[in-house]
Amino acid sequence: MARQVILPLTLDYKLLSSLLVKNVFTGNGNSFTAEENSCTRVKITDPIYSARGKNLRLEMRLAVDFGSPVGEKCFLPLRWDGYIVLLQQPVFDGENFSLSFRTVDSKLYSLERKPAALAGLAWKFIQSSIYPRLKRVRISLAPPVANLKNFLRPLFPHLSAQATNRMLDSLRGGE
Repeated sequence: MARQVILPLTLDYKLLSSLLVKNVFTGNGNSFTAEENSCTRVKITDPIYSARGKNLRLEMRLAVDFGSPVGEKCFLPLRWDGYIVLLQQPVFDGENFSLSFRTVDSKLYSLERKPAALAGLAWKFIQSSIYPRLKRVRISLAPPVANLKNFLRPLFPHLSAQATNRMLDSLRGGE
């Protein structure tokens, strides 16, 4: 029976935050803004990743403008500033050696970091604006795996090249 060796994957939170900024926060000042109309927009900035058990905690500054456009004015405008905190589960695709993140919970906090709530329509707009963009974040681990194989291959005797190649080609992703 073949022996299975497990190599752990460590995530650097500052690197994750940088990747998120590069892939999602495409606006000025490392921000992302979604706009439904001249009165309704959501803006996120300042992502910070940290650990929360087996999940990741992603905190971002959130600014919401919500209202109904009437001519050139906004009817019943609402302005809210605070934080959104998302609990994300890392999802590893062992076949393609890629890592993505699934949002499993979210909470809003005021600027004073107290629990907050927004009207249902505003909250739905926030979710429909932010969640799909975050789903697109994917980290390919295929290049580091290829580098590991290229590093290991010359360490084995040349006479056992076939066995070495079979072993390295059997490298698979796990949980």
